[in-house]
Amino acid sequence: MPNETKNDFCCLIVSGFGAGSQAGVILRDHMCDSGIDTFLTTPSGSEELRLDKDHWVHGVRMEYLALRKQYQRVALVGLSLGGVLLLHMQDLKPAASIFVNTPCVSERQTHLWNRIFQSDLQPRINGVRAVPARYQLRQLIRRTKKQGASCVQCPVLVLQTRDDAVCDPSNAEHLFKQMHVPDKSLRYYPEGGHDVLCSRTVLAVCSDIFQFCSRIRGLEVDPIKQEEQLLEEEPF
Repeated sequence: MPNETKNDFCCLIVSGFGAGSQAGVILRDHMCDSGIDTFLTTPSGSEELRLDKDHWVHGVRMEYLALRKQYQRVALVGLSLGGVLLLHMQDLKPAASIFVNTPCVSERQTHLWNRIFQSDLQPRINGVRAVPARYQLRQLIRRTKKQGASCVQCPVLVLQTRDDAVCDPSNAEHLFKQMHVPDKSLRYYPEGGHDVLCSRTVLAVCSDIFQFCSRIRGLEVDPIKQEEQLLEEEPF
């Protein structure tokens, strides 16, 4: 697609498996109403949930690449476990990455991942599928830990609620420190819980994400470089 026919900027929200997918609709609608094209996906896409970590990663990558055929730049927003999946998309050179209540992947915290499983993945599966679901989540965690968050090279915004009962608030700082980029910000909210977009704090979170994305959208970009980048991203 010729560069001149492409729109400039949009956002792709990657939610978790459970309540995060519903919360993502709230953020998507707010962003669209505020003038930024925004799309929403989940690790399982629109299909029935598949217990396969490679399918989860591949699905969100394909969603991103589809948007890059329409837009010069795509910013990523990860909600909870969706933020972990964002770390597997950094080689695609997103315009920015926003992590909302995302668990840190650098530490061995079995209790944390048990809470993530119970709050996010378990509600989407039948009890008889719990064992393979846990296994796939554990494999995703190991793969993400091996990669780390230092792969992030784009502008970053990390948002975290202090009363998050799933992800300890200190996780946000650990995640933030792993990202060695000059343009990065960390912001805490006093309340809102893990599903912050379903709380009274929702307007503050939506506003902060919109302001950040508006700034990123206004940054200068070399259209020729962007087109060359897209050609490199295309899967064979």
